[in-house]
Amino acid sequence: MMKVRKFTAFLGAVALTLSMSEAVAEDVVATRTSETIMTKGGNDVPIAVTISGNPQGRPILFVHGFLASTINWQKQLHSDLGDRYKLVSVDIRGHGSSGKPANREAYTDTGLVAQDIAAALRAAEVESPLIVGWSYGGLFVMDYVRHFGTDNVAGIVLIETIGGMLPPPPPPPETPERMARIELSRSANIFTIKKWTDEFVDYWSAYEELPADEREMVELSAMLVPHYVRRHLRDHPVDNSDLVKDIDRKVLFLNGGESLSPKKGDVDQIQSLIARSTSKIYPGYKSMVQWYNAAQINADIDLFYQTITP
Repeated sequence: MMKVRKFTAFLGAVALTLSMSEAVAEDVVATRTSETIMTKGGNDVPIAVTISGNPQGRPILFVHGFLASTINWQKQLHSDLGDRYKLVSVDIRGHGSSGKPANREAYTDTGLVAQDIAAALRAAEVESPLIVGWSYGGLFVMDYVRHFGTDNVAGIVLIETIGGMLPPPPPPPETPERMARIELSRSANIFTIKKWTDEFVDYWSAYEELPADEREMVELSAMLVPHYVRRHLRDHPVDNSDLVKDIDRKVLFLNGGESLSPKKGDVDQIQSLIARSTSKIYPGYKSMVQWYNAAQINADIDLFYQTITP
């Protein structure tokens, strides 16, 4: 009975979070355009695309990571970046408001994810955006580069990721404890998933406790990802080392100083391989730096974009 009451309370929190999100969106509409549209990605999967900011501005496309969505870009989409730029965020298949096909190939075929991103760009009517990928989203960005190249890319910003551009290290030992936690993350039981998500957000918020309303939004973003998507995405290709030679655009790597991944040595190695790349580390930050250190991240994205000739 206690579990039911707790879950009922969670559902109430979700409803409150959604209403708060709508209120924020309505407030943004008063000063600049803001809308979410649906388009068709790879294999006609419905893909949600959120557009805000300056309609005449140079475009920025935000690509979220695993167990995330457009929600995780709120502090960019609703920021001063919108005064200068047209801001676009895509919910990758299986996440947020996008379609969630159940078959494994929908998540292991990099071409389908690339088509999702290409469809988002067409729907938003933008060309040559600065593409910003966070965490697992770095792999999604590289999926796009693999299948569509860089002709329609102004530059790339990778936050807490190197996009798989170094060969992946050997996986951790498959200890009983680790395997048990992986299985929990894939559970179809809603109570188990809620408990696991709480712990997952605890890791994200290890640097500083999130305010209750913000924590609810981040939890909602993760809870929108079904158990089968969590399972299938673990099989998504992660080795993009063959693409390093094809990166002919400026690249900016942004990472928290306490982040577990990527390691500074990996970023340094990638920088030595990509001619026009640079990096910045935010001391003391562990994860989700675009949320905790939003003002500085936004300023650095702005400054970087200004170095790229239209």
